[in-house]
Amino acid sequence: MIRGMLSSWNDAPTRGAIVEFVERVTTEGGPGHLAAGAEKSLEQAAVEGWTVISIKKDSSTVLADS
Repeated sequence: MIRGMLSSWNDAPTRGAIVEFVERVTTEGGPGHLAAGAEKSLEQAAVEGWTVISIKKDSSTVLADS
């Protein structure tokens, strides 16, 4: 499904990484599947090394004009 959505993108490392990530987190029963619930999502973020932000607290920094 995701491959079709990105069909107009060049077959480059960025596209490949996005496709791999989406497939990994949306495959039920897979080790990277994101389950419902904030706690599980935060646990997964820590495992993946993601930076977690609060839209309420961090939006002015994240969305600041360059």
